[in-house]
Amino acid sequence: MIEVKEYLKKNRLLCDGALGTYYASLGNDGLSEKANIINPLQVEQIHLKYIESGANLIRTNTFSANTQSLQYAWEETTEYIRAGFRIAKEAVKVSGKEIYIAADIGPMETTDHVQNSQKSKEYLKIAEVFLEEGADIILFETFSDTEGLREVFKEIKEKNPSVFIMAQFALNQHGYTEHGLGIHRILEWASNTESLD
Repeated sequence: MIEVKEYLKKNRLLCDGALGTYYASLGNDGLSEKANIINPLQVEQIHLKYIESGANLIRTNTFSANTQSLQYAWEETTEYIRAGFRIAKEAVKVSGKEIYIAADIGPMETTDHVQNSQKSKEYLKIAEVFLEEGADIILFETFSDTEGLREVFKEIKEKNPSVFIMAQFALNQHGYTEHGLGIHRILEWASNTESLD
């Protein structure tokens, strides 16, 4: 399968939709990431639905697979991360198609108990788990600021220079994130970050 960086030079990627929203629409309560352990088949079926709909990139069911959201110790959180990646791999295998898998990392909130430096350390630890599982695409999804991300990306690249890192930001209708980061600043940041590749 052609590397995603090469693929994007001549093609477009069609990404899947929101897995957590789909999971909730099926009548489930709570975080979809917990289903990685308690109901992996349902997660796999959601991946397959998106693949059947034409997605050629699926994201692992790990958006909220962090210690802050799951409220589990790191060791237990790791199990949900690994399970999420393995489920996505199985879905691709079952589909029989060439589908890219993005190891999905969602944002953690800065609180009195969780500071930016702690978030950066956990993002890196999550990425390391994905790399151990064989991930070659890592997606930082729906972020509102760039705080510490460039440093995290640099450390990930030092561990695996060939990994493809993507970042997505959530903007309102005026082109700003909820933290007040404008689209022009994001594009400037992205331009400066490309040099890591």
